[in-house]
Amino acid sequence: MRKSGTKMRSRSSAGAILAGRLASRTDGRNGSLSGQKIPNDRPAGPRHSRRSGIFRSPRRRLGIALTGGSLARSHGTRYPIVQGPMTRVSDVAPFALAVAKSGGLPMLALALMRGPQVKGLLCECKNLMGGFSWGVGILGFVPPTCARSNWRLSVKSGLHSRSSRVAVPNMPRNWKTRELPHICMLPTPQLLELFVGRGSRRFIFEGRECGGHVGPLSSFCLWESMIEKLLEVPEKAAPEIHVLFAGGIHDGRTGAMIGALATPLARRGMKIGVLMGAAYLFTSEAVNCGAIVPKFQEEALKCTRTINLETGPRPRFAVHRYSLCKGILRNPPRAQSEKMERQEISQTLDSLTLGRLRVASKGLMRKEDNLVSVNESEQFNYGMYMIGQAATLRESLVPLEELHRDVSEGSVRDPRRSEPDRRAGKQPAHLLRTSPSWA
Repeated sequence: MRKSGTKMRSRSSAGAILAGRLASRTDGRNGSLSGQKIPNDRPAGPRHSRRSGIFRSPRRRLGIALTGGSLARSHGTRYPIVQGPMTRVSDVAPFALAVAKSGGLPMLALALMRGPQVKGLLCECKNLMGGFSWGVGILGFVPPTCARSNWRLSVKSGLHSRSSRVAVPNMPRNWKTRELPHICMLPTPQLLELFVGRGSRRFIFEGRECGGHVGPLSSFCLWESMIEKLLEVPEKAAPEIHVLFAGGIHDGRTGAMIGALATPLARRGMKIGVLMGAAYLFTSEAVNCGAIVPKFQEEALKCTRTINLETGPRPRFAVHRYSLCKGILRNPPRAQSEKMERQEISQTLDSLTLGRLRVASKGLMRKEDNLVSVNESEQFNYGMYMIGQAATLRESLVPLEELHRDVSEGSVRDPRRSEPDRRAGKQPAHLLRTSPSWA
């Protein structure tokens, strides 16, 4: 909500114009209505002379395909689909091989792994993958020494640039990036402008609907803002741009939405694809290959809403259910009443989440210096089920091959055609914010 008297300029999106019309009907006491997209929009005039053109333009865009294409050729895969790095989930080589055989680009999640553990995983994956393309994901908010070490190990492990990709949020400028193609995860248009200026050409636009560590903007707001920025890239640089859209993509209908939104970029020669995470939790291979335990998949199938856990200014975690959520909700008021420092509050909340994702995904709990297996009851009570909002839209399992085919072939189907409802009895999704006031 904006305060009364805030001047609203003409904007490019249908959402901005709708917000403007609503604002003109509010009185001075209530203020004007606006959304996340408003600050990032550009004037509507250059692209549309009438408001009707803005509302109708998505229909004209329909038809861009996610079946093969330039991004798939660049990655060496059948489909322009990337399996997003999922902490404590996509850290097993057999699952990476299953994703690759089904036509996607698998990403190992290195997370907080160190030295020998990283070397062992990369060596195993290299030996198992053969000629298939694959990559690794490095967290951007882990200690810098850990992130740099994982980057060096990825380079020294013998990965060659034709088949490997590294996804890194906000790639540090002083890293040597010529050894491997790197993909930057960017949550805001301002960062995109900065990294394009630095010479980066591969990006992931991950909206708030994703699982795990979420950004500040919802998918549609982020995607459209990023598209506007990329349309300003010089013609000569356009063919070098690789774009992966992420956040809520899980079936043919969402694939068609990306096909509609990304048409202006594809027409300029940019390479377009999608990145998925939560959808893979609903594949039979996720359990069969050891990425998750059966209880995790059972909870994913039951998911009707997601919760955002915010332990500090960053990161935020999107989860399904977490038995300690009530405790986390109680902690901020208690901390504020005790006048704790902001950093101390963050550390207190962080301590409540440590190790719990491993309990949920792998059924392992650290006791003293050892990892021990725990039963399903303990997994349920102590585990943190990190998952995206797409989970609320699915209630059945699919093979990996069918998932990839549905997303890719669905991009050329009319999204208005009737499709089976995968929710079948599920309630609408809700988003709960469980965080202290960091503003």
